[in-house]
Amino acid sequence: MKIQNCLLEKNSWSITMDFIEDLEKIAHFLLKTKGYSDEDLSNYAGNLLLVYFKNEQLTIIPKPRQVMYSKQFKCPEGYEQALKNLLDK
Repeated sequence: MKIQNCLLEKNSWSITMDFIEDLEKIAHFLLKTKGYSDEDLSNYAGNLLLVYFKNEQLTIIPKPRQVMYSKQFKCPEGYEQALKNLLDK
């Protein structure tokens, strides 16, 4: 996007802005803070915004939750430790 000043002014100026590039730089930074490496992100060049928003959509926010069991729930034999690990998380 290019913005130019009014034609009536003596001094001429213009500003060139690329909002998509700015957003991709922000997405790159945020994905790095989530553990992506530069090598991982180089594979997604041009699609960083898509990767960022997909990651946000699939991320489960860690917060305390209340676990409720139905009356019919029975943990299958051999899965007790897996259930305990899930409840701990």
